[in-house]
Amino acid sequence: MSLNSAQRVCEEFLQEQIRRNEAEGIVPSESKVARNMLSRGLELRPVYQEVEHSLGFGGIEWKIFLEFCVLATGAHWTPEKSIADRAARKRLDKVNEAIANLADQFAELLDERDEINNRGPFSSATLYHPVEVIDRASERNGLYKSYLKEKLESLCQFDLKYWPSLAEMARAIGTDAEKANVQSHDSRSAAMSQTSRPSEADFVRAIEEGIAENQHSGQGGLPASFRLSDESIAALVNVLLNLPPESAKDAKYVKNIRERDRRRT
Repeated sequence: MSLNSAQRVCEEFLQEQIRRNEAEGIVPSESKVARNMLSRGLELRPVYQEVEHSLGFGGIEWKIFLEFCVLATGAHWTPEKSIADRAARKRLDKVNEAIANLADQFAELLDERDEINNRGPFSSATLYHPVEVIDRASERNGLYKSYLKEKLESLCQFDLKYWPSLAEMARAIGTDAEKANVQSHDSRSAAMSQTSRPSEADFVRAIEEGIAENQHSGQGGLPASFRLSDESIAALVNVLLNLPPESAKDAKYVKNIRERDRRRT
């Protein structure tokens, strides 16, 4: 199959994805990426040729690559998302730090209140049993009332010595927050936020991670040996990010990122 026919097969698939998305009213962001790819087909010809050479057009692997590694990455793992993800990660660290500090203060106040309630001439009819706290907090939770309330309340027969104090519970929450290790539950987002500052390198990593996510050979995925060339990744970065000619990336740029990341792991 010639280079031009490889482009034709891939572009027909992109056109079909657009038609399907519009018919079902889904993922307009992916359709936008597909249209951009169609408008810059000449730049992507080498990518389509490499797809044909590495994956062939006889199975579904090439479709998985285009849909889940290219369209999905271009639509959902954008530079804007990378900036937002970094901000969210920094904020989560600060929130955990604040929780740890406030939990210590809260625990000290709870201890002080217990001391006054139990030793002084005054007391307040405040919550003191963990089960009572759970029950009060779940007043509007119908599932709790239907499935847990009765069983949990039956545990109140055990003396307070069997339970943690409210202050101890607060400290446990604080310690948990203090020791928290922030991680992304999405591998592409994690790959894009490896460094402290956003750049086009984030998108290179997102493409590579998208390929890795779909490498489950024998189960309809990409073969474990599949690896896109530096030249093809550079072409995808330039097209999917709509980089102007003066900012276009080349194979050497991608190679340097890959080598740097390899040394880091």
